[in-house]
Amino acid sequence: MRLALECVGPSKFALYLFVGLNPVNLYLVYYLMSDFLNLVNDKQILYQEMFQEYNKKFVQPKTNILKKDRMVDATMGPFYLSSLNDNRPYAFSKLKVFVTHDMKGNAITEYGELDSRSCRSS
Repeated sequence: MRLALECVGPSKFALYLFVGLNPVNLYLVYYLMSDFLNLVNDKQILYQEMFQEYNKKFVQPKTNILKKDRMVDATMGPFYLSSLNDNRPYAFSKLKVFVTHDMKGNAITEYGELDSRSCRSS
């Protein structure tokens, strides 16, 4: 009786696969990926807090300032004539309160009221 020992001859692909994906390498990849994801998450939290702080300190105070359009009309000067003046002398300025649209898409512009102090009485 003759005993023969058979050897398993794996292919090159199987050898490279088992060498590259051994448990030590898999653990290292998992550990490095989890550390990297924690770093990205921490940076995102820091940037969000920094953005909120910047928004509270600089952006919101600038957007909440009350402003009013002012003009100086020096075209008439001392030669002011009430016959040449209009009821709305500064209608060409930025007095548009808001622009809306009707159902057909046409723009509707509503103008603000002028102060009674800004108009000269005749």
